[in-house]
Amino acid sequence: MIIVPANVMDMPQRLENLKAAMVEDGYDAFLVTNPFNVYYLVGFMGGYLVLPLDSEPRLLTSALLYDDAVERVKGCQVLKVRMRERALRAAVDQLQELHSRRVLYDALEAPDYLTLTDWLKGVELKDGKGYVWKLRMLKERDELQSMRKAAALASSGMHVAYENLRPGIREYTVAAEAEYVMRKEGSEGTPFKTIVASGPRSALPHAEASDRIVQEDDVVIVDLGAAVGGYTSDLTRTFIMGKPSERQASILRSVQEAQLKALASLKAGLACKEAYTLARKVLEREGLEEGFIHALGHGVGLEIHEPPRLSLESQEILQEGNVVTVEPGVYMPGYWGFRWEDMVLIVDDGYEQLTYKFPEQP
Repeated sequence: MIIVPANVMDMPQRLENLKAAMVEDGYDAFLVTNPFNVYYLVGFMGGYLVLPLDSEPRLLTSALLYDDAVERVKGCQVLKVRMRERALRAAVDQLQELHSRRVLYDALEAPDYLTLTDWLKGVELKDGKGYVWKLRMLKERDELQSMRKAAALASSGMHVAYENLRPGIREYTVAAEAEYVMRKEGSEGTPFKTIVASGPRSALPHAEASDRIVQEDDVVIVDLGAAVGGYTSDLTRTFIMGKPSERQASILRSVQEAQLKALASLKAGLACKEAYTLARKVLEREGLEEGFIHALGHGVGLEIHEPPRLSLESQEILQEGNVVTVEPGVYMPGYWGFRWEDMVLIVDDGYEQLTYKFPEQP
């Protein structure tokens, strides 16, 4: 497990908010196994958390992490999982000691779920990941402080990528230069593998940087992110090597226009699918809709992909405090791909752009 530094955040209040939801629906314990949820609730990544209603939370961690957890986790019992003992077995022992009868869980693979039902006979189990997502989607002041910094670092990385991009350079060299400056300026790492995709590879939305040499007239997509205090950022730009053809320039302008149309609509209370639809209509007008093959955007936080999702299928409504990406794209297999992405904070009457407006906006 990775361990990231905990920010100064109101962990006790998060636990109380989660308990309040449990009380409302009649659950007496929550088994938290998703490492990001554990970190969100107690500020430590590495172990399982048992959250009872009427006593102190219990963090179950390995001998390897125990001393660090004891030093850093406050307001929570830290219990050592014995060598060769399964963390799930230790969690069940705690739930049985608490006489828990109605238990929420957030992330269990099918075999673990079946094991849990066998070990906790007569106990009602319910998937409760939505309870935590409801809290995590609304970013607090300290979370936003980390995310603003992470967004600024991603913007710095993009500047360096732009400065290094030229015919004759390899994709992975551009990625390395961008990652170096982000780490040098304070990023804890990259939340996903940096994408530098040139020429026909730009039509692959999730292509990683390769040893391909950038060519004159290539379209190049760069997608990168940084991490601060465990919180992530996400930024994409499309560059054209040399003088763009009329077709290349037209597609890129359309993608940028689609992004701006969606951005202009953003505010608390907007249906996520409406933002997607507005962007898609711009691309439909230009006959590019078949190349728009992914959602318009996604939430960002401790994980690079979180709710809410800006897609046609989404039933979610934007709320003040959501941080989302807006990233329309058009992909033409064998030829080019174009994507333009920024990360924004939803506020009551609009949005705050967290990533820099670079290199140019239409």
